[in-house]
Amino acid sequence: MTVHTIEGKIEQLQMEKTYIYLQTKDFIMHLSITTEVIDWETGDTISLHKIPAQSYFRLYRLYGQYVLFISEKSTFYGLYEGIYDEVTSCISDVCMIRHSAQTKKYGARLTDGAYVIALCKITTRSIPPQSTPTALFVFRKNT
Repeated sequence: MTVHTIEGKIEQLQMEKTYIYLQTKDFIMHLSITTEVIDWETGDTISLHKIPAQSYFRLYRLYGQYVLFISEKSTFYGLYEGIYDEVTSCISDVCMIRHSAQTKKYGARLTDGAYVIALCKITTRSIPPQSTPTALFVFRKNT
């Protein structure tokens, strides 16, 4: 399992008939039209025409699924990623998550062994850090 991650500053982003066109100053990408686009600030999905010019992005790809986080800032502090352990509620021992009814959930159902990205605004200083995520994106496992 290899998670591909890329980030940069958007020069142009638009929906085409069969793909999403993303251009930076260094490269052009054609993304799947099923790409989930999430506002890093709110954890809400965002439509392409509402993304401010010169926004920053972080793109994750796994199992043919894409999720694109958008931010007006160049840093994506609070994005935790890894494999979810149902017993400890931890993401790869990096962060213990306490998802609640207010946590926005995207992608597949959260299950043991799923690869997950958690958007956390506040974490405790415990080991491991703990947080209630604003949003979760769970990649569907290939079988």
